[in-house]
Amino acid sequence: MIDYRIEHFNSSAKVIEIPLKNIHTPDFHLGVSAIANDNLYQQTKLISVVPQDKFLNIEIVNDKKLYEPAEGGVVTIKVSGQKGKAIKNAELSLGIVDERIYEIVSEKVQEIKDFFYTNRNNFVQTDTSLYFNFYGYSQPVLMTTAESIGTRTLQKGAETLRKRKSI
Repeated sequence: MIDYRIEHFNSSAKVIEIPLKNIHTPDFHLGVSAIANDNLYQQTKLISVVPQDKFLNIEIVNDKKLYEPAEGGVVTIKVSGQKGKAIKNAELSLGIVDERIYEIVSEKVQEIKDFFYTNRNNFVQTDTSLYFNFYGYSQPVLMTTAESIGTRTLQKGAETLRKRKSI
């Protein structure tokens, strides 16, 4: 859980501002629970927060459009941040492949944004005891539990209860 708060409403709607921080990336689940007229109402919404400043712009410029087999060439790679500022000492990998290979097999590498910044599952659950009723039947439950589990402590407790009932 990243954060929680209790808000009181004086009308049917209220604007609540949530400042986004790095902890909210790549996404977070906003959950709202409200109790009204002895009922629990819940809603959860997935909010995506893609950190654009973490991605680089890569520009590849060839000195020629087409090359002959075994011909050399010059490739210039420019790396910049989101604001266009050059990034120094960036570690890159360059692969040169005959383009016809992609006619046989398509590219299998997933887009880097999709790989590292995918939606996460929401494992937070909210439950309520609003609908729970207790009718005072703990003794039979204890006996049934002791008999089904078979532990000595519970069995002794169940035997004690049976003796008290027979007195």
